[in-house]
Amino acid sequence: MLDTLKMETDLAESVSYLDTASRTLRGHLNNKDIDIPVKIKWKEKIVYKDSIVTKEVPVPYETIKEVKVIPSFFWICLIVIILELVWVFWKAYKKGVLHWPF
Repeated sequence: MLDTLKMETDLAESVSYLDTASRTLRGHLNNKDIDIPVKIKWKEKIVYKDSIVTKEVPVPYETIKEVKVIPSFFWICLIVIILELVWVFWKAYKKGVLHWPF
């Protein structure tokens, strides 16, 4: 008797109990066939307006400029090589190996 619950109202009656064999809670609900008058006092009209506007907005972005810089070490080497070539040609001209104009 301690594991059963019975309830009854004007609209429905229900019974729930504990099933000790499977250790589950079981029950049922029966609605009574009663016509209940329902008075609608007001009626609202719900209107949903959903508008999505898409705009293309230009996004600023960084442009990467590659600046080609020749390191100063290479400029110094180039100057030294040109000076050595001038010196070699000058020595060859002095010895008479080279005649002006070539």
